[in-house]
Amino acid sequence: MEPFRVLLVDAAPGPLLGRELERLLGHGLAVTLNLRRVTDRAAVRAEWGDRVEFTDFDPFDEAALLAGAVRDGLGHHAVKSRAGRSAHSCPAGWGPSAGARCAAGPAR
Repeated sequence: MEPFRVLLVDAAPGPLLGRELERLLGHGLAVTLNLRRVTDRAAVRAEWGDRVEFTDFDPFDEAALLAGAVRDGLGHHAVKSRAGRSAHSCPAGWGPSAGARCAAGPAR
């Protein structure tokens, strides 16, 4: 059986990226990392290029996100993101909560 494919949409910042990738790979997952928010892409490619696949798209562009997730029909079993919603994507008067969803009610 092939390993589960995971699309990591938003990389962990700084040294946390290595920990995150090690953990995902340690579980036997096949990881595709979106480089859009990675600051030193060349270093990440050099360090992880033999164990991780790479892509580069704007995760806030719906068409680009869909294309990245579908990946020419191969697709992914899971998508991991820490992007959440920005305040402008929440209903009027509501604010983002916990970096993942709009708050359960209007912002206070």
